[in-house]
Amino acid sequence: PLGWGWAGFVWGYALLWFLINDRLKLLAYRILNPDEKPLLGRVSDDMKPTIEKRAYELYEQGGRREGHAQQDWDQAEKKYDA
Repeated sequence: PLGWGWAGFVWGYALLWFLINDRLKLLAYRILNPDEKPLLGRVSDDMKPTIEKRAYELYEQGGRREGHAQQDWDQAEKKYDA
């Protein structure tokens, strides 16, 4: 038998390396693709209809001006960011 002390050591070692490797992975994502939004910053599919509705409201409030769709979308998206 291995014993609880060694089992705890192995679990701790695995957890430590998981945390280190995860941070390195996120850093590599940021370096290799700096324009991509982080996964936590992306809009979920169930929020898109709500954001679309708010962006259209902003479009109407702005006098239905053309060429500002991305700005309206970004403003609506900020409202629902958590």
